[in-house]
Amino acid sequence: MAARKTKKARGAKANRRIKDTMFCKLFGNVKNAIELVNALLGTNYGADAKAEITTLKNVFTSGVVNDLSILLDNILLVLIEHQSTICGNMPLRMLEYVTETYKRLITDKNVYSRSKIKLPRPLFIVLYNGTEKMGDRELHRLSDSYSKPLPVFAGMGSLELEVTIINVNDPRNKNLVKTCKLLDGYCIFNKMMNRNKKTMNPAEAVINKTIDDCIAQGVLTDFLKKNRKELTSMFIRQWSLQRALEVAEEEGREEGRAEGRAEGLAEGIEIGERKLRGTAIALKKDGMPVKDISRLTGLSASTIRRLCNSAKNASCATT
Repeated sequence: MAARKTKKARGAKANRRIKDTMFCKLFGNVKNAIELVNALLGTNYGADAKAEITTLKNVFTSGVVNDLSILLDNILLVLIEHQSTICGNMPLRMLEYVTETYKRLITDKNVYSRSKIKLPRPLFIVLYNGTEKMGDRELHRLSDSYSKPLPVFAGMGSLELEVTIINVNDPRNKNLVKTCKLLDGYCIFNKMMNRNKKTMNPAEAVINKTIDDCIAQGVLTDFLKKNRKELTSMFIRQWSLQRALEVAEEEGREEGRAEGRAEGLAEGIEIGERKLRGTAIALKKDGMPVKDISRLTGLSASTIRRLCNSAKNASCATT
């Protein structure tokens, strides 16, 4: 039972990253991000609004990357994530994202000065379109993760962070989704993709059929035509890696079970982890950027660089 749960969790994580990549590309510019924010918040920021994409992409400084972040009028910071699996740690992850974003926004400020540094107010939103049952909305709080309930220490300060989870599966929040043509199209694309995956293979056929279906129905037409080649290559590469990770993990479990010991399952998973790390090293040798490897494998950028450096040193030692 435990082994089945582990495999499901990791496979779901890889699948989430597949959709994240398209989400980031679709909403990664100011115009499209503003359209999404207006739909989610009921605001009316125009194309001429003072706005800046603040999404964390530079993995070489912190190893932290997120899906989408936009700063509006220097007073509102909206962080948006997309998920196809429900994650109980989103408040903690958002805390990490907003902390790193604030650090970058005040890079030229002196936090030890007497003058108070003005910060934009943050909002945290997750768009969910997975298969697990969920209502229209949920509110996840950082305090729900605290290890032990304690009484409120009045007047002593506290730390709280709230994340709004919005279910964008049809027909949940249908009116909201329809107010953003891009979000509506993105949801339709994912729905078609999931449908085609049930009846077709290989991956290239599924992707091309999904893109053709969407274009025929006028869904994300310009975006899909412009990015078709890149999206096809991206999905094929990521699905291949996802399958490789699942196979490596299952092989590891089988080797562990063959030992016939109580700790066989743990050993099997460890073998799978070693193969995962080997996959990351191989992808880096093939020239794939560290940030892409991190997104695909779930390993942090610092871990990937450490593994590659260790492998390089070991290779030098044997020559």
